[in-house]
Amino acid sequence: MIYRKEIDGLRALAVIPVVFYHAGIGFFSGGYVGVDVFFVISGFLITSLILKETSDGNFSLLSFYERRARRLLPALFFMMIICIPFAWILLIPSELESFGKSLISTSFFFSNILFWQESGYFSSPSDLKPLIHTWSLSVEEQYYLLFPFLFSLFSKNIRHYLIIFLIIIFFISLFSSNWAAYNKPSANFYLLPTRVWEILSGAILAFYVTRNFILIRRKLIRNLLSIFGLILIIFSIITFNDTTPFPSFYTLFPVLGTLLIISFADSSSILGKFLSNKFLVFIGLISYSLYLWHQPLLAFTRHYLGESLSNLNIFVILLSSLIISIISYFFVESPFRKNRQRFSRSFIFKISIFSMLAISSVGLIIDQTKGFRSSFVSSLDLEIRDRFEELEVNAARNFFEDIRNENCNFWSNKVDENFKKNFDRCQKKYGEATIVIGDSHAINLFNILHEKRKINFLVGVSDGGCRIHHEWRCFYDDFLYFLNKDSNFGNKIIYHQSGIYLIDDRFGNSNSVESLREIGPPRINYGSINKIIEYLDRLQKNSSIFWLGPHPENIENLSSKILKNKNLILEKNAILKNSLLSRNLEDHLKDKQMINFISFDKLYKIDTDFLIKENCLTFRDRDHFSICGEKLISKNIQIKEFEL
Repeated sequence: MIYRKEIDGLRALAVIPVVFYHAGIGFFSGGYVGVDVFFVISGFLITSLILKETSDGNFSLLSFYERRARRLLPALFFMMIICIPFAWILLIPSELESFGKSLISTSFFFSNILFWQESGYFSSPSDLKPLIHTWSLSVEEQYYLLFPFLFSLFSKNIRHYLIIFLIIIFFISLFSSNWAAYNKPSANFYLLPTRVWEILSGAILAFYVTRNFILIRRKLIRNLLSIFGLILIIFSIITFNDTTPFPSFYTLFPVLGTLLIISFADSSSILGKFLSNKFLVFIGLISYSLYLWHQPLLAFTRHYLGESLSNLNIFVILLSSLIISIISYFFVESPFRKNRQRFSRSFIFKISIFSMLAISSVGLIIDQTKGFRSSFVSSLDLEIRDRFEELEVNAARNFFEDIRNENCNFWSNKVDENFKKNFDRCQKKYGEATIVIGDSHAINLFNILHEKRKINFLVGVSDGGCRIHHEWRCFYDDFLYFLNKDSNFGNKIIYHQSGIYLIDDRFGNSNSVESLREIGPPRINYGSINKIIEYLDRLQKNSSIFWLGPHPENIENLSSKILKNKNLILEKNAILKNSLLSRNLEDHLKDKQMINFISFDKLYKIDTDFLIKENCLTFRDRDHFSICGEKLISKNIQIKEFEL
């Protein structure tokens, strides 16, 4: 197969945005699409190679899997082995236990399934997981375990039926991913069935390229199409963000862009020459090692220094990633791939199996000992141990199972028939409802109001991650339709959400603790705020609308505060940022007479000493109240602000 420098250059344009995205650089808010570019490239190159070998009559399944092992396993296992001592030193037992599971699943290429199972709203942040990025390797390898066998089932005489079959699977997977993006987002992101269409797009292209079916010869048109492909990828990188449903029809932008570049950028084209420059080709050559190493370095540094990294921290990590990747490429990846005399097929298979078993055995020991929890806890001072164990108990509780449902005080994360029946039943009994909508912070508020036991008809319609200003609509459209069509009584509606999603950090990222740490006024995201106002305006029919402002959130994770023996207080700057955000929201809503904004301070004032009250932790994690915190606030809350 003819080597194409421009494809290595394209690999560079894929890996750089991924690395910058994981580093939290805001301009690359959609940098994760680089993984999708890799999927397309992989599908194209490997299918092209299989087609050529089949045409030459020398395709072998054994040779195919040998190449995959040489390409992926030495560098991957080397990275995993180096990660183990750092995980031992830096991770607390629950995190170390999760790391142990990821060692096992990554060794056998099902880490995407593990991370899907761990992807609940209250799981550890993905940027703190050293091996989270291996999900994409698992997706690829699951595909390549199946594809060669599928290919061999179709003899040369009926291979055109294989193309038809792949096209059918492509469309089934594409439409499934778009549906799942809004209904099963975690499974959609991690699992092969909704990702396979991206790899298949490259595979299908390989069939047509090898048969010379792409007949556009005019240089101008080829140049324009390849440049348009680059524009599609760049557009995705700078406009997509964490709220973009993905993968979905949106993913067609980077996928189509990659297909256009592969099809029409060659050594004689404008873009082909640009992608073939020495720097991009070199980055493309080390892209696999760079992809492997950047995430562990970022994750372990965040564990050591805190989730918020300075510009200098980020620069040092990125430079270190580059240096280690170069070392990995020249001394690990390249020798195993190219030196077939020194590393025979038999040796590759034997060392691969041994490494898989050895690493997964370490992972199993870590998992079975729950991250060596007993020895870890026994090493702590008594006071720290008590707080740490209290935090573990809080974190182990199922947040959603702790929601207090009772008679006509009930919660739901969807407006379905069961919800409507309950609502109608209680409406007939009590008339007006108090309805709390929003994200997981609204669940805390629902529990607080329920604990007060002064509201006969209290309804919670909320869910983790469900905010009005996000692309996925959760229950909001259904709730609006239900309220304006089916409800004839006046209701009180209270909207409440996390404030960290309404302010940006220096890179333009929302949901960044750096935005709470930075000195100076908060960078208010008025685009998100205006989307909330627009929605609340539409709820006005027969209802009184309240927007309860956000409460202060911790900057640092509670486990870090406890284990570093820091003062267990809420950071002053976080409280100040929250206060300034609330003032801005109040000013912004002055002209909206139908929306009543209430600062959280008017219900309950949270000061620096709030974290420990009545000898218990009032937060279960960085930003959610514990049951103790909910009860404490409920006991002292001033609900007259809601006219309840």
